[in-house]
Amino acid sequence: MLRFLRDHAFAIAVLTLLLTSRGDLRLTPIQQAVAPYNYDLVTWEARHFMGKWWYKVWDVLPGGHRDREGRRDSIRRFFDLVAQVNGQSGEVQRVASSPVHTPLELAAAEARLEELRARLRSQGARVEEALEGELSSVLGAQGLKSRIAMVFPPVDFAFDPTPKLLIVSPRDRIETQGTALLRPNMTVEQMEGVEGRILRREDLSALVDDTGGVATYPSVIPPSYDLRTTLQIVAHEWLHQFFFFRPLGRHMSSSPEMTTLNETAADMAGRELGDLAYEAITGRKPEPPGPPGPPGAFDFSREMRATRLRTDELLAQGRIEEAERYMEERRQLFVQNGYYIRKLNQAYFAFHGTYAESAASVSPIAGELQQLRKESGSVGEFIRRVARFGSYEAFKQGLGVAGIEPGPSYHPRLLFLEAP
Repeated sequence: MLRFLRDHAFAIAVLTLLLTSRGDLRLTPIQQAVAPYNYDLVTWEARHFMGKWWYKVWDVLPGGHRDREGRRDSIRRFFDLVAQVNGQSGEVQRVASSPVHTPLELAAAEARLEELRARLRSQGARVEEALEGELSSVLGAQGLKSRIAMVFPPVDFAFDPTPKLLIVSPRDRIETQGTALLRPNMTVEQMEGVEGRILRREDLSALVDDTGGVATYPSVIPPSYDLRTTLQIVAHEWLHQFFFFRPLGRHMSSSPEMTTLNETAADMAGRELGDLAYEAITGRKPEPPGPPGPPGAFDFSREMRATRLRTDELLAQGRIEEAERYMEERRQLFVQNGYYIRKLNQAYFAFHGTYAESAASVSPIAGELQQLRKESGSVGEFIRRVARFGSYEAFKQGLGVAGIEPGPSYHPRLLFLEAP
């Protein structure tokens, strides 16, 4: 381990700096609007990067190593505690919303929640290392080791609240014009204040949204999901880091199609890798998706896709205000059917549409990647194949060589991976 850190210290440092610089917003007026809420990546890296590696070194020293079953037991206890934290958080909300609650009851509920969170924080580093080891084993089995027989970049993440993301789009079309990472603890009032200022001053559509994970180095993963979802997100973020050293990642920002190709490949492969790690840890195969709702039930994917298509149509005709009124009407429909969407606008579609399997996307890339996965013998082979494409045109040519017809056929699905 020490030799590996020494030999790869420069590459790891470069990876950290480059990954954390992605998404910088260069629009000065917008920077001014978000300045009070900027997420301090430099401080976060200083707090987590070396501490993570010292923990790894300590763990492999004599007396610091735990057997695999001990690690798995730590994982089980941690995610049992995550469930307790989530349940107690709901209890705090229930007490606070009750018209007959007393200050003493609320204080007791909040104290219990903080006690559980403190226990969760105390176990975080141990479980991070255990999950990193399990996922590394899966990656190695999938042929994703480097020439020196090590997984590179090493799987590395930290449990921490993830930053929010500001997305800015023109109002006359759906297109990401800029992004910025913001503090995770912003209130709704603060988020809407930033969005409103950008709309008034710059005439741009803006959205401050949650993130499910961020591919800094180490990656930022919220300690609020179950084991399976956490593993999928960790794998998704690691894939961004893996792609960074290959054409797919180096050219991620060269076009909207390449961004979508990168994100969607990370979604698909991340789910599969995460599920393999989940099965290795628990000895159980992940549960398959549940059956569709009963006939006549509200279909989120169908309704969201119809909303996106109609919005695109209105914007193409220059009917901007009508498109914005339509999106607000549709947002209210989603809320009425149990899907809380705080704001549905051009920036929402610019962000969520980047993930081609999302119902908010109109990209054919999901179907093309699904076909490529079917033609690949394993998820590892799929990752290696897609990683070598440096342009969307090269990707489509590669599909043709493999006998896959590029096209828009795919089944949209709602994801909560990186994007909320």
